Amino acid sequence: MGNRFRAVVVVLGLWALSTCPARATAVLTNGSFESPVLAAGAYVYPNGTSGGWTFTGNSGLLTATGCSPWYGSTPPSGYVGAQYAFLQIVGVISQAFTVPTSGYYNLTWLSAGRPNGVSSGGNETYNTQIAAPASLGGATTVLGSFQTTSGSNFSTNSSLSMALYAGDTYTLSFVGTGAVDNSAFLDNVSMNYLYAVPEPGVFALLAGSLLLLFVPQRRAE
Repeated sequence: MGNRFRAVVVVLGLWALSTCPARATAVLTNGSFESPVLAAGAYVYPNGTSGGWTFTGNSGLLTATGCSPWYGSTPPSGYVGAQYAFLQIVGVISQAFTVPTSGYYNLTWLSAGRPNGVSSGGNETYNTQIAAPASLGGATTVLGSFQTTSGSNFSTNSSLSMALYAGDTYTLSFVGTGAVDNSAFLDNVSMNYLYAVPEPGVFALLAGSLLLLFVPQRRAE
């Protein structure tokens, strides 16, 4: 078996190891906002930590059952479970989480707009952002800016992939940026493992294997 053939096999093997997905692991707590359980038609501004999330300012939880001042008699369709969160004006919803497995992740969630004509609308703007731990510099990265439309049903949103490292604690935030009394509904928030972050040693072996592809082969006498 020639060196070049061996190098090709090694390259393919290292590539497969570096991109092979690991078993999915839950990263966030209470992503569908089912805790604490609210009575039919109820809503709450926790102004603190509740059910794994921290609610600051104009943000909170509401139930999708019964009549509510947030949607009248019919809630937007497409939510998961029986409750979801609301983000109003410049409220903030955040959660600190520790990464179980190093890799590339992306964020997905559902959003809808509060119906018009209830007491205010649903044309809310907000950012999703993630803050790195102090050990990694503590920088906050805006993952994207989004807007809901009054009366819209729940639809899926997603972020670009990001590298997160095992054992480190990051803070995910939904930050309202509205100027008037509008509200976005949020549900089914998930941080999803995509594929592994290759270890430095993998890159070194990969580079060495690639060199073999270009080393001239001596012919047998």
